[in-house]
Amino acid sequence: MGIRQFTRVGFFADTHAGHWSGLTSRAWQNMPNDAAPEKKRFVARFQASCMDWFESTLAQWKPFDKAIFAGDLTDGKGIRKAGNELVIPDMDDQVDCATDIVKLIGAKVNRFVFGTNYHGTTSDGSDVESAIAKAVKAPPPEDFAFFKVRSTTFHVKHHIGGSSREQSKFTALAASRVNIALEAEKGRYPKADVLIRAHRHQFSFCGRRDWLGVVLPGLQGPSSFGGRRMDGGEPDYGFVVIDVYKDGRYTWHPVLADFPALAYSAQSI
Repeated sequence: MGIRQFTRVGFFADTHAGHWSGLTSRAWQNMPNDAAPEKKRFVARFQASCMDWFESTLAQWKPFDKAIFAGDLTDGKGIRKAGNELVIPDMDDQVDCATDIVKLIGAKVNRFVFGTNYHGTTSDGSDVESAIAKAVKAPPPEDFAFFKVRSTTFHVKHHIGGSSREQSKFTALAASRVNIALEAEKGRYPKADVLIRAHRHQFSFCGRRDWLGVVLPGLQGPSSFGGRRMDGGEPDYGFVVIDVYKDGRYTWHPVLADFPALAYSAQSI
């Protein structure tokens, strides 16, 4: 490979380590024997399939110069479901699993922003993102952050509002762009070229010639929360790669997986 003319930045979010459908490193996957209940064997097959896709896909995009993690890297204690969707109940273990994923990506520089409080603190009461950042010797996470790569500025934050109406899915993202631009006019914020959000587990984007807004896909499969609360809300699975050039240009690439085994069919009754 010749000398690259760009800086490659990977954006990752919502791995939800600890949940049965969260992205689970090889070291934390359980491979039950053939006598185990089908549910356990399905979870094992699903986790292995996700990691197969993630490892092989990363190999196509590596090396990453920088990786930015937009929150919810662990699932937490699962209080709303009494923990019955967890396969890694201990929070410190969830942090170790999520840290494995960060190390697997292998970026030269890692940066983090906080996710939602619901998804956990460690046994000593610290935020999981802080523990993961410390484990990979990265700076402490922030609630939101402006990250400058060459001459392109990214505004990264976990939360973004949503809508079940397709035509309204971009409203919150566009409103965030307006709010940040107004703060920039006051001199409180730098001008943001690209807005990065997460939380919804559904990839979407909007923008104009002078800005781009992206809601990242997640790296978690189905959950009862999404299935029961969201209409047409099957998650998008993957990450986003943005290549930044010295002259201010950038190209961006959504990297999305398909899981045909999880497609739904109508039931005859």
